[in-house]
Amino acid sequence: MSNMLAIMKDIQRMPYYQNYAASSGNVHNEAKHEDAVQDLLVKHHLVETSMPTHAPKTGLRDLWLDGGDHSELPDNSFIPQPCGTHKSPDFIVKSEGKLYYLECKSAQGVYPIYNSGLPNPKYIYIFCSDKTDETTVYRGQDILSCEQGKMLREHLEKARKADEELNQKLRESDEFKRGFQFYTRAMYNQMGGKDYVDYFLHSMRTACEQKVFDYVS
Repeated sequence: MSNMLAIMKDIQRMPYYQNYAASSGNVHNEAKHEDAVQDLLVKHHLVETSMPTHAPKTGLRDLWLDGGDHSELPDNSFIPQPCGTHKSPDFIVKSEGKLYYLECKSAQGVYPIYNSGLPNPKYIYIFCSDKTDETTVYRGQDILSCEQGKMLREHLEKARKADEELNQKLRESDEFKRGFQFYTRAMYNQMGGKDYVDYFLHSMRTACEQKVFDYVS
């Protein structure tokens, strides 16, 4: 068994932890979901490191994600919050020469909130629920198809162009000099009842978890 497979199996057995919270949902040793995941990485002999300083962090993140050279990153190491606390992923892990991007999600209910960022097809998501006190793992590409992602991005682009046209008209008619403008904010939701949105009862849960296990093997 690869080290990363052992890590992901341990993660999949985790109970519930809140993200960015002062205390966990139950009485655990860790206060935060990210801390609990990091402890498991350390338990499996991965060493914390940091992003190289010679290039923008987001640039290196994207370069490595697209298959670029990551030889400068030590093997069997991890970078927590590689691009800061407000940008994904939560961890970049290098184990046995391969890179993995881990993103932690938690919720009171049975599905995560993605807000304005679509699931990244190449990330491994670690989602835990207060309601079920369980954790599941999945890759972004196994819950949102390329075609759906393309449609959503194209729709947002059209909406932003419509914003520009509207805002130009608003500027031209601004007789009171108040500067009112409009901005479309992306908000990605999931709907359709428990058969669609319950990540723990979903018919594809086991298959999605197995795809993660196969990917890291």
